[in-house]
Amino acid sequence: GINAEYGKQWYQRRVRGYIPGIYMAVRAGDSIEVLLFPPLVLLTFLLYFTASLMNPGYVPIQHDEVDADRTTLIKSDHAYFCRWCDQTQPLRSKHCRECNRCVRRFDHHCPWLGNCVGERNHRYFILFLLAEDILIFRCLGMAWDTARSSTEVLEWLEYNGILLICAIVLIIGALAVTALSCCHIYLILHGLTTWEHVSHSKITYLKRWPEDNTPFNFGYCKNCFMFCCYCNTQNWEKYIKSLT
Repeated sequence: GINAEYGKQWYQRRVRGYIPGIYMAVRAGDSIEVLLFPPLVLLTFLLYFTASLMNPGYVPIQHDEVDADRTTLIKSDHAYFCRWCDQTQPLRSKHCRECNRCVRRFDHHCPWLGNCVGERNHRYFILFLLAEDILIFRCLGMAWDTARSSTEVLEWLEYNGILLICAIVLIIGALAVTALSCCHIYLILHGLTTWEHVSHSKITYLKRWPEDNTPFNFGYCKNCFMFCCYCNTQNWEKYIKSLT
């Protein structure tokens, strides 16, 4: 009787209203969107686990015959001696205390990945951020498409309350991920890492040059090409030596 009718109305108003964007896409005949969304989710997961699980560029441990207390700059090769790894660091490397290893072209240690971002996995980290950005904005679009219109505020909130909460969370995530993506793209264009940008005045091999004209800045196009296409470990020392 009354309970059955109420249940039917609740289903029509709430359950059908909250079936995610795939339902709306099918109803609208947008089969392309239905086909593209699952691969986008899968791609985001694959990029995340690739950046998280792969070797970020750990410097192989080779104990040097040098006093372990030595922490000053070795001017002959422009590298520091790492007292924790007991070896000379290649240029642009930094010791990560969380990983307890020196990492080549160290960018930062990402707690969300549980891994450092370095020379080997930096490009996958950027691709993950970009894929996540696209996924978040697509989810926002799906939430917008799924929302039901109403002239009454309370009725609109009854229909779309959960979607509104999800949209707020997605907007916060979109702002954070987009800001992080833009910062990293800026640094890539200028041939810098996050660590070099933040600690520029403290890094001996960089503080002699202005931040927009370091020895590793080869112009926007070449910086992007080197970042995306150079898969092998780079000998950054040669760029310093050519200028000294």
